[in-house]
Amino acid sequence: MNKLQVFVGQRKTIRKKVTECFNKVNNYDSFNPSERLSERGILLNYKEKLSDLDSKILAEKFFNRETVVEADLETELNSCQDYLDKIERLLPLLDVSANPCSNVTDTARSLLKQPTAPLPKFSSREGEDFLRFITEFENTTSAFSYPDRDLLLLLKQQIDGRAKYLLYSLEADKQSYKDAKELLVSAFASKEARINSTIQKLLNLKLGEKNDPFIFISNLRTICEAVRTLKIDANEFTRFFAWRGINDNFKSHLVQITTKTHPSLDDILDNFFNASERYESTKGKTPQEIKFRNKFRNTPVKDSTDSLAIKTKVMESKSSVPNCLLCSRSDSKETNHYVNKCQKFSTPAEKVHIIESFGGCVKCGMLNHMSSECRFRFKKRCINCNGYHLSYLCVSESARDGSSRTNKLNSNAKLEASSGVAVTHQYSTSSILPTFTFSLEGNDSVYRGLKDSGSQSTFVSARLADSHNFKIVHSNIELTVKGFNESKRYCTKVIKMPLRIGDSVEHILAIVVPEISINLELPFLGELVEAVHSKGLVLADRLLNSNLRKIDNVHLLLGTDSFSCLTGKEIVIGNVSPSVYIESKVGIMLTGNIEALLANFRGTDGGLGACLSVSKEANCSNIHVYSNSFFLSNSVDILEENCLSGFTTNTFFFSP
Repeated sequence: MNKLQVFVGQRKTIRKKVTECFNKVNNYDSFNPSERLSERGILLNYKEKLSDLDSKILAEKFFNRETVVEADLETELNSCQDYLDKIERLLPLLDVSANPCSNVTDTARSLLKQPTAPLPKFSSREGEDFLRFITEFENTTSAFSYPDRDLLLLLKQQIDGRAKYLLYSLEADKQSYKDAKELLVSAFASKEARINSTIQKLLNLKLGEKNDPFIFISNLRTICEAVRTLKIDANEFTRFFAWRGINDNFKSHLVQITTKTHPSLDDILDNFFNASERYESTKGKTPQEIKFRNKFRNTPVKDSTDSLAIKTKVMESKSSVPNCLLCSRSDSKETNHYVNKCQKFSTPAEKVHIIESFGGCVKCGMLNHMSSECRFRFKKRCINCNGYHLSYLCVSESARDGSSRTNKLNSNAKLEASSGVAVTHQYSTSSILPTFTFSLEGNDSVYRGLKDSGSQSTFVSARLADSHNFKIVHSNIELTVKGFNESKRYCTKVIKMPLRIGDSVEHILAIVVPEISINLELPFLGELVEAVHSKGLVLADRLLNSNLRKIDNVHLLLGTDSFSCLTGKEIVIGNVSPSVYIESKVGIMLTGNIEALLANFRGTDGGLGACLSVSKEANCSNIHVYSNSFFLSNSVDILEENCLSGFTTNTFFFSP
């Protein structure tokens, strides 16, 4: 069960309790002050918990995703608000300082019923007049003498879209109609925006042959009312048409100088010449060039050269002249072309080489940092290798050959594997995983390994691999390891290592990863080790002792491709809360809930039970092949042959 499911389950329970409180509203008139105070405290607690859970669920379902379905988000927000509204309606009825109990029923009736008067709607669509909506809303509700909190509830019912989502962000201490109105006015009805909208409507006003005269006069009357209300004078009309006549490039300079989206007429007149100087210096350049130039104006660039990204990200247009930075730096006469179409440095490898010689980044093409420091966020991945870099800087095999795969595995192969635990960080305080100790042929040092049935391949830490001279079977492998919640990418290698478990030595293939980040904080680990030893059993993990409280320093993840090295059978112990341990040739491996294991080994839960289930691991000697995925075989008899055969362009057998 993931976090989202847990949050939804908790919220469902609280919502059920809120509904129960809401259904007994008619009983509140019989509550004494003490009971009211208690019920009010319960509702406030529900409100706090619901708000917290709503925020967490929204973050998990929508805010942490790249794409969001607006209809789903709106449905979720409406659902959240409905239950908070129920609580808000009940709280005034439980106020101990309220009117006598005889008036409670009438108060509840006025709060819980929808108003019969027709109220306007605001859907946050383009062209809607929020000021007119709020005026009609207040004119209608003023006849009913609603309190502030009721007005807020009615307002939430009459708005939709972005406006409703904006109200959801109101702080807990600002849940009032006044604060909500101020927030919405600042977002949808600022004076500058309304003035521009009014003059634009007047400019678009036209009575054609096929138009309805009544619609025309209605729009004209609305515009005239807006002109009077906003006090639009000659200066505003002059500013509007002056601003309308300025090109976008010049406008951007005025906006930057005045720091106003809609500069006034005085702002334009006072800063015109300053903006003109900037405009002349950028005249003839594309908006993309100006944008990147302003962004990196204060960023130090090596050799006082503009970033390669500034040059390469410029889109073609008739008003700009292409300029290849690579050719310019190499003193070539032909520079009037874009970098991605450069013929002198025609291949990605040549482009990457010269960028590296400038000390630049071969991911985004910028020259003010190296690839290891790159923080550029790519909108999409490379079309050749699915990596995070510009496509024309891709040096992978698929980019060189013009295809996503070839029928030959080489140093630029892609490997996909799944891991249930090791590649992502694992922390736990309640469950133990099956660990064991091993050594290497010709070496007496002891290391810890973990047997993981959820991992398709075997992984070894770079620390262990780099400290021994293992045979490298394949290098420069692009590896994608898929875990339960995330995937990680590495550029790594496959090695052959002589694994000694007990008295036997087997040569296995292992994929090198930077680290196997497992840190199991287990408070009862020492007691469990003592309980196992008291039964006369030997642990497969010889590094475990009664003083330990955690398991870490795992250097090997034994995947299903190498399970033949350490076969075993599962033994079930206990009767009330059964546990399982794995019996192997080198001792037992503990797995599952540590408290249940401790109780069963101590005999407080039925003692050692009979072997209820026995399952021998099969020798995973077959090769499983999927499109764009390789699963390594553990058949050690053909380790030296390195044979390779393929069936289709995107499907391969890889038998080490």
